Amino acid sequence: MHSPFAVVIGLMLLSMSGSAVAQQSIPPNYLRAKNTALDIIIKSDSFRAIEYISTLGEPADVMSVFELVTRDLYWEKKDLTAAMAIGRAAIQFGLVASLAMTEGDQKAAFRLRGQAKSIAYDLASFSWPGWAESGIEISPSDLVFGQDAAKTNLRLAVSLRKGDLPMSRAFWVLGAHHLAVNKLPGARKAFVEGIKFATAAEAKELELLLRGYVYLVDMLAEPGNRELLVEFDFIKRQLLRSQDGKFYSDQLETAYRVFTGEASKLERSQP
Repeated sequence: MHSPFAVVIGLMLLSMSGSAVAQQSIPPNYLRAKNTALDIIIKSDSFRAIEYISTLGEPADVMSVFELVTRDLYWEKKDLTAAMAIGRAAIQFGLVASLAMTEGDQKAAFRLRGQAKSIAYDLASFSWPGWAESGIEISPSDLVFGQDAAKTNLRLAVSLRKGDLPMSRAFWVLGAHHLAVNKLPGARKAFVEGIKFATAAEAKELELLLRGYVYLVDMLAEPGNRELLVEFDFIKRQLLRSQDGKFYSDQLETAYRVFTGEASKLERSQP
């Protein structure tokens, strides 16, 4: 199961669950604005909420509230459609606002584009069926928007020169979306690229995770090849030996179930 975004990323650990603990460091005015926006969505419509958020002050503050609302809609409200609508508006707001800044505001522009990238990653992850997240229904349009968000996240990771770890995660989520629509060659290529960046970042667990996804793609391409399943389960066992590897191992098993419809050999052997 997809655990709160704080863990994801582990891969994807860029999100917040909306719990009281996670919100302790959030400025009270951000929380008030988030709650007001959520109330507007319920009582009125999402575009009015977008208008409200867009008037909250400095662009970076606006983006912070957009991010909170998007994550809350997903984790707490289980409303992916609304989360995608608000998140897409947030990305557009951040990118357009960054382009309007003067040369002297390039640091602020960089921050805005970074916030837009973070939300793009969230949307791509939220709309990926491989998590089998309880309470979340992914429509065909959500999936299409998520694929677009994955591409945007990678583009911004490159242009912002985010480094090896964000690049590895960007290729993971792009590959994950290729996998979701059975574009196996594209998925494999993205996962292999992700491995290169994970290796450069010395992120061993992430590297193993991505190798597991390569095996998953190969199993889907060659469903009768049992040797691939053996290698896949070996990757899962390696992950279980590390301190935080169980999350990744479970993630691989869930994805395997989603895309093959069955449990892996390792999962079946456990009591």
